[in-house]
Amino acid sequence: MSDMKLIMENWNKFQLVTEAQVIHALCENQTITEAEFMDRIKRFAKKKGIPLAVALSLATGAMAPSAAQAAPDDAPVQVDQAESTATTVDVTVPMRGNLQSSMDRAGEQARLEGAAKLNTSPENVSVQRTDVQMGADTVTVSFNVSVK
Repeated sequence: MSDMKLIMENWNKFQLVTEAQVIHALCENQTITEAEFMDRIKRFAKKKGIPLAVALSLATGAMAPSAAQAAPDDAPVQVDQAESTATTVDVTVPMRGNLQSSMDRAGEQARLEGAAKLNTSPENVSVQRTDVQMGADTVTVSFNVSVK
């Protein structure tokens, strides 16, 4: 019974990722517009019961499939009060090119801003996208930035 359950879980993850990537491929091939892409991703996220940021990450390949299905970690978090090792950064960039390139530009900007806030160099931080908000001509992306 456990082998069948594992097979089904893996199949469901595969279907989730594949469906999101198909939507992204339609946008990349210019079969659908950026607005249609966002509409489809929003419907996909609602249908699957996942956050929009996770759906965007799955579609664009920015997150490993297993991370989307991971259970929340209930382990206590130890925070060093002397020096912060993580921060959040919201970046708004103009929509130029496709959505993925705009989010990539926002990520690089978040890396630089986060490194400055954490008093370290940009190569010593990791950036994880947590939310995406679309404006008329802009994209606002929220990131968690932490020291590696």
